[in-house]
Amino acid sequence: MTGSTTRRLLGAGLVVATFLATAGASGQDAEPLDIIPLEPIEFDIIPLEPVESDIIDSGTVEAVEDTVEPPPVTLQQLEELAADGLEVDTLPALDTGRVGTIGETTGGFSRNLWRDSDGVFIVSLMGMLGSGTQRVSDLTRRLLLTTADPPADAVDDWLGLRIETLIALGLTDDAADLMQRAGRRALQGSGSKGKIDVLLLAGDGGEACREVRAQLVEDDDPYLATVLVFCQRLEGAHAAAELSLTVLRDAGVDIDPRFLVLDRALATSVPADLVALGNVTPLMFAMVLAGAAEVSIDFLEHASLPVLRAIADRAGLPVALRLAAAERATARGFMEPADLAALYLAAGPSDDTHADPLSRAQMFQDLESAVLAEDKARLITTFVQHGARAPEPWVFRAVAMAAATEVATLTPGHELGWFSTQAVLTLLAAGAAEDAARWWPLIEQRALLDHASAAEAAVFWPLLRLWMGDDLVDDGTAMHAWWRTVVGVAPERARRLGELYLVLLAALGDRIGEPIMHDILVATFGDRQLVPRENTGDAGLVVALSAASRDGRLGEALLLSTILLASQDPSRVDIRSAAAVISALKSLGLEREARLLALEVAFANAV
Repeated sequence: MTGSTTRRLLGAGLVVATFLATAGASGQDAEPLDIIPLEPIEFDIIPLEPVESDIIDSGTVEAVEDTVEPPPVTLQQLEELAADGLEVDTLPALDTGRVGTIGETTGGFSRNLWRDSDGVFIVSLMGMLGSGTQRVSDLTRRLLLTTADPPADAVDDWLGLRIETLIALGLTDDAADLMQRAGRRALQGSGSKGKIDVLLLAGDGGEACREVRAQLVEDDDPYLATVLVFCQRLEGAHAAAELSLTVLRDAGVDIDPRFLVLDRALATSVPADLVALGNVTPLMFAMVLAGAAEVSIDFLEHASLPVLRAIADRAGLPVALRLAAAERATARGFMEPADLAALYLAAGPSDDTHADPLSRAQMFQDLESAVLAEDKARLITTFVQHGARAPEPWVFRAVAMAAATEVATLTPGHELGWFSTQAVLTLLAAGAAEDAARWWPLIEQRALLDHASAAEAAVFWPLLRLWMGDDLVDDGTAMHAWWRTVVGVAPERARRLGELYLVLLAALGDRIGEPIMHDILVATFGDRQLVPRENTGDAGLVVALSAASRDGRLGEALLLSTILLASQDPSRVDIRSAAAVISALKSLGLEREARLLALEVAFANAV
């Protein structure tokens, strides 16, 4: 059965279902079954939002390009055009794909982001995006939110594709902001469904159901009809829900078995086993929140990025569960450290001081309330070390990111010399390279006093070099000191770590590692493999990245970069792919991003 046939049968079936439901209620006091909305169709002729919001980034004026942009069209002008019988309805559609929430001067990229890229190829790549490291998530977010002309020959609903991708990556707040900036009339297809998903993830079932009914007036999409079944369950209209399910089946709609399990749970009030279902969609998570299943810590292993973020944000769920979800989300870059810190501060006291992560919440509250600098430094050390002892690597990253803002409030000085190593460790783990560099002179001073401090300085030196470049001057002494320290302390890792820094420094055009290159390459001890690698399927992407960066196709190069490093723990990232990305970013004028990414990869593999 073709898609068009299915949609015609579905539309007809919903109409018939409405008639049967109403007829079945005749002679009784019961309300007619609400299968499809009966509200009158509202024709949205012109957008209520200012048209210029689709043309330039809010609060900024983009640089003048080769062609002069026409002035924004006012609401009065559109009404005058309509009065003359002209098709003003087509004008806003020209700009809906380019709408964004950031511009080149507000954290985004160039408006020519997708110039000269093949739209079909770009759309295919969009489907390969996934979660990655903090830096990868940041690049992906900026790429999807930038106000820019769509790639040529891309899908008609380029805006909807971006919204759908943002939601899939757990960036639901950004998706909501983008939808608001675009305006209701600009949303179609994936964008319209995205609005429903955001409402479902936020637990606003009532508003989501109103939106579904409004959209069903003009669109008989099977997804909308499926959400309607949930709405009817939510409202206690179980007979209507059963009839709607029958209509869906008769129309040949392929209903997800997981949805049916959760629907049956809502109908019978017998909760389903959520862990057994694995990953669930925003709609299914809304069903869980409505009582179809219970969310547990074990489920977090299976939760998708948007659901993980929704759990962290859901006030009605247990605090320990929300904190566990928030730590995962923060470490992966789709939740702000400030939001995790706020959740730590909002957690109530715990009777079990060893319970994770409630114990970390108590520690964070203690350090945040400390007044004296030395007390705060001591409590930060305890807090971060607690995270470092956790078996899950993301806990340490999340804890460090939450603590970094507290470290930044301290002023490096002699009285905090003992804390300098912990400060740099915390700030580097959080990606706060500028703040970490402020503490480096203290580490250098302590390195002159004893061998232990000198070894600590040697470990951190190449990390700071990745960020500071030639500003961290060396005649080869510091790099040799690092190599001797690694060989003496961790000979089994020496070759691997040596090659790691050789590759990352070279990708940045830094030759400081070359004096010890021969020593590294002829080392015979330890694991000779550079970095664990599961497959060689990235080779083609690396070649494509090289071509895109060489030809200046910025958006395409950034998209390929994020794909190459997505869905990988930074401690297991393929160093050759990382080097290709770092080199490409630098060649495109994004040196800051390149250095931060190099630092993130090196820290995860070396510390």
